[in-house]
Amino acid sequence: MIKLFVGIFLEDFGMFKYKTFCILVSILALVLLDIVQADDVYILDEISIVGTRNERDTFGTPSAVSIVTSDDIGRQGLGTTPDALRGANGVMVQKTSAGQGSPY
Repeated sequence: MIKLFVGIFLEDFGMFKYKTFCILVSILALVLLDIVQADDVYILDEISIVGTRNERDTFGTPSAVSIVTSDDIGRQGLGTTPDALRGANGVMVQKTSAGQGSPY
């Protein structure tokens, strides 16, 4: 149906060929897409993260905190530190064997 419409359109304006018309429509679509995406640009302020060595109450800490207690370790039957930290927020545990290094 689109080719039929384009064919009728091109018959009326015989100076354009089908390929030229398709290229022009593609360029127009890219230009319009660029204009639409330009509205989604946001400039964010710089963020600084600072750590302190002061002890804080868990509820007074302004971030996600995971606490692993000895009761948790005993209840889940965890035998190693990586097993205990695997479920903590913000911790990635990678298993390596002898001769392998960390990618970080």
